[in-house]
Amino acid sequence: MYFEEFTVGQKFTTGSYLLSKEEIIAYAMRYDPQDFHINEQKAKEGPFKGIIASGIHTLAIAAKLGVERKEISNVLICGVSCDAIRFVKPVYPFDVLTVYIEVLNCTPHTEKKDRGFVTFSYVAKNQRGEMVLTVEITTLKHCVPSLLYGGAM
Repeated sequence: MYFEEFTVGQKFTTGSYLLSKEEIIAYAMRYDPQDFHINEQKAKEGPFKGIIASGIHTLAIAAKLGVERKEISNVLICGVSCDAIRFVKPVYPFDVLTVYIEVLNCTPHTEKKDRGFVTFSYVAKNQRGEMVLTVEITTLKHCVPSLLYGGAM
C-alpha cells in the first residue's frame, strides 16, 4: 500500500509463526548466548523454568510477520525506527506467535513529496492470547505516483 492509502486506526493481523526449541537455541547461540536461551538444565533452574527465546529473536519474528503482510511491505522505501520495545512475557518453545498491527500515525515527508512516514504499533501474542512483545515501528513509504504527477506517469 502507498503512503496515502494508510489511515490512523487501520488494523492488520499477520499469519502465525511456530518456534521450535532448536530454532530458539540456534539463534541464541549465535546472537544472545545466555544460559536461559541455550542451556536446558540451567534454564529449568532459573526464573523462567525452561528455555525461552531471546527478546531480539522475538522482535525479528514480529518484523518478519509484518513484512509478510504485503500491505505493510510493498512500496516500502525503508524502516526508520523501532521504538518503545517491550518484552512483556517470555516466549517458550512451541509457542505460536501472531502479530496485531495498527497504524498509529501518517506523516508526509517535509522535504520529499514522493514519500511519507507511517508508524505502526505491533503487538505480538502467543497461542493463548497473551501479549509477549510490543513495539512501534516507523517506515518510509512511497506515495501514489498518479497523485504526484497529476495522473501522468
